[in-house]
Amino acid sequence: MPSNEGRRYGGGSHIDACLSRIAAYEEMLHSLVAHDADNVLRQKEEVESRSDSMPLAGLALGVKDIIDAASYPTVCGSPIYEGVMPRCDAASVAQLREAGVIVMGKTVTTEFAFFSPERTRNPHDGARTPGGSSSGSAAAVAAGFIDVGLGSQTAGSITRPAWPAAVGEAPSGLAATGDPVFSRLWTLLRLPTITLPGFTGTSGMPVGVQLLAAMQEDERLLSHALWAEALFPDRPEPDLEGLLG
Repeated sequence: MPSNEGRRYGGGSHIDACLSRIAAYEEMLHSLVAHDADNVLRQKEEVESRSDSMPLAGLALGVKDIIDAASYPTVCGSPIYEGVMPRCDAASVAQLREAGVIVMGKTVTTEFAFFSPERTRNPHDGARTPGGSSSGSAAAVAAGFIDVGLGSQTAGSITRPAWPAAVGEAPSGLAATGDPVFSRLWTLLRLPTITLPGFTGTSGMPVGVQLLAAMQEDERLLSHALWAEALFPDRPEPDLEGLLG
């Protein structure tokens, strides 16, 4: 695991900035199904008290609402699970919290991570949806509400919504990933994976960038993904003020 030195994200002021953006624009974006600013501030205080031992201290995380995160209900995008509270964090969330990640809230998913669309808007074009099923995670990353969003995918539930967070044109020779066959393969193997923001291909369609790791290597995978993303050009800032209109 790389050391904390040179970490790209983190710090109390960074979390405060994320909270400010959520307060200003979430009402129009609809990327979060549950968010508690007071809870976030309590997490921030705890992380700051022992950040030296936490390799991912201060990273802002959104959790797709099919994944349990204690203190928030797991609704799975369906009214029949309204208010259902988990007894504990999912293993992935628990490991990330131990590494210093701050859970900013639960991100919108289509119902049961299937096809029924939700209200989430594409932060680059408010008349469009970011796609599903991991709609909220992608939109929240693109809008600067969170640094990382947990998602899930069987066919294209991460690679489609990752489109709003694209960073620019694909480098020459970069092949598209995230096709259904590839996606089902790592889903069946249950390997930890991360989809980076990706690029725009020559046809105007998204080119996904996915990283896979061995079992039980979630934190190492996230650390390497943050390193890789730092090499990418900066993502274009969406005009969130336009959503207000």
